[in-house]
Amino acid sequence: MKKKIIITTSIIITLISSILIFNYSKEYIKKNKEPKEELEYMPITYEICDKNSCINLLGSIHIGDERITKFNKKLIELYNKSEYLAVELDIQNTNMDLETFIAKPNETIEEIIPEDLKIKLSTFLENKGLLKYEQLKYFKIGYISNYLSLLPSMELNLINSGVDEYFLTLAHNEEKPIIELETYEEQMSLLLDYSNEFFINQINETIDNYEEGKKELKLLYEEYLKANKTKLEELLKEEENFNTEEERDYQNKLLYDRNQKMAIKIEEFLEKDEDVFMIVGLAHVIGEKGIIDLLEEKDYKIRIIEQ
Repeated sequence: MKKKIIITTSIIITLISSILIFNYSKEYIKKNKEPKEELEYMPITYEICDKNSCINLLGSIHIGDERITKFNKKLIELYNKSEYLAVELDIQNTNMDLETFIAKPNETIEEIIPEDLKIKLSTFLENKGLLKYEQLKYFKIGYISNYLSLLPSMELNLINSGVDEYFLTLAHNEEKPIIELETYEEQMSLLLDYSNEFFINQINETIDNYEEGKKELKLLYEEYLKANKTKLEELLKEEENFNTEEERDYQNKLLYDRNQKMAIKIEEFLEKDEDVFMIVGLAHVIGEKGIIDLLEEKDYKIRIIEQ
């Protein structure tokens, strides 16, 4: 898993990105931002058709700077003509219970992690200048692990609303029907329901590979704005040599199992002839065992929409 934790978390999970980044980002934004080149871009978006109907599938990223919503007008036209917006989770209409992330007595990291990791984590947080160990130690270890993996987004000033958030805002303002592909409980399970040992390993690996992971996240974001599918697939490709069976299980649940469910939902939309504009994390869409890979094995007409 290694440095890929940072990339995978930022590009796949909608809810945790919103909770962790937007709740704690204001004091962390750098005052001096470099000017960004103006552009209009077309995120990687597919048209998927059966004999009777088509839907559009956009591979999103859940972070961004001011450039993230500078979409090509063709993309906006595709959204405008759709009847429904389908997303992983409608985070604008979700009752987020932050108590979900608070550790129970005797289950805090004080009782869970070894002393050397406490020192390592405390030093790391102190150097970053955001939440200190004394503040973070009251949260569940799964929350802490995911929180650490999203810090690079803050350091890179990639904390504007992501692609999903932009279209969710449009849909709510226009009262366009929104279809949720997952539930709050399902996403919470993805983030928290693993062993202490698993999260200890993730925390160690995130800290050890932090700077390299941050560089790759920056590169991934720039390639996303270029819709460079080949490079994005290369950056998102996970290592196959997992250290434990639990890491393999985590990868399957986080990515591949969800890919299959999302592909089935697309087939249902097509069967019902529903005009859907669907947005999910890019890592679900492209690459081996991605949604497009799964649907290409069946008799669907699929094309990438050119800018």
